[in-house]
Amino acid sequence: MKRWLFFCDTTYQLYTIITIITTSNETVYADLVIKHGFTDSHKYVSKVIQERLFDNIYEYSIDLSRSMIFAKVEDIGKLVFSRKWLKKNLDFAFQEYDCFYAANLDDNVALALYATATFKEFNLFEDGTGSYHGDIINDYMSWKRRTLLKLSHPGKRYFNIDRMLLYAPEISLSTACKTFDQLHATQDERIGRVFEYRDTDLYDSRIVFLDQSYALDRPAEITAKRKEQDKILTNCLSAYLDTLVLRPHPRMPEGSIVVKNIDTTRNLWELECVRKITDEHILISIYSSAAFQPILVSQKRPTLIFLFKIYDFLYSEDQMLQIESHIKKFMDKLNYRNIYVPKSWKEFKSVIEDNV
Repeated sequence: MKRWLFFCDTTYQLYTIITIITTSNETVYADLVIKHGFTDSHKYVSKVIQERLFDNIYEYSIDLSRSMIFAKVEDIGKLVFSRKWLKKNLDFAFQEYDCFYAANLDDNVALALYATATFKEFNLFEDGTGSYHGDIINDYMSWKRRTLLKLSHPGKRYFNIDRMLLYAPEISLSTACKTFDQLHATQDERIGRVFEYRDTDLYDSRIVFLDQSYALDRPAEITAKRKEQDKILTNCLSAYLDTLVLRPHPRMPEGSIVVKNIDTTRNLWELECVRKITDEHILISIYSSAAFQPILVSQKRPTLIFLFKIYDFLYSEDQMLQIESHIKKFMDKLNYRNIYVPKSWKEFKSVIEDNV
């Protein structure tokens, strides 16, 4: 009987962790360390307990009322006194594990587990499109954190990654490790119950607009310009209202464009990708990484239309170059040709007409 340890701090990570467990051919004991702070995290813990998916669940939250100085001191303490912090705050049992799984090591508790837990393998699992290029560990690890780790835990190898589990390993450009294994999306009923999936016919509509929220820190003139463009977008899509559904951003449930059909079910998008989205769908967004999820999670090939060149005032020049590079890598690696990036509303209308 094998024993696995998982670290989680997002909904998508929890979805993938449950996928790993429910599709495994091995009988395993699984322990979960979960950081609260993402939407419905406490509810999900109650659900996974009901489903008996984990043997031990270690929970912790960040005190948002703490001062910046206290937060920095505590974060340093997690790395320097990792074992004591984990024992005091999580009552972590420090059992021996066959494998430690994490999507990344951005959180200092994840780093503390890496530094002090006993495990034979360290495996990464997919954390969205960021897992498919570059090194998701070293590219985001500051020299200060790395130095602190090495001084505090000199006997550990930083960072020895045995495998990376991806839904679409064949398109990976990641340099984090050399061995990639396939994750298999599943319609296991336990996943549906944990995330309270509700069946809907909304995605019988071929066109899906993946909305993005208005950034609160934007200058007022940028927000005003965004709203002007949203009105034009609404007008461009007015002829397709019967075949269009808007999937709202969690921070903006009312939607940025006016449509007849709004998805209010709040089902996990990855579950919709597995169960509802097909090759025939058209996914439109300014630039939402959610548009890539059907490709990654369920190997579907919908048409993708990104409007970031029309909404270019929302991005810096460097951001635009990064987005274009990311799209090109996907298109080249997959020989994927049904991705469109119109530069004008006239071009956008033409793309829609050609694909509907």
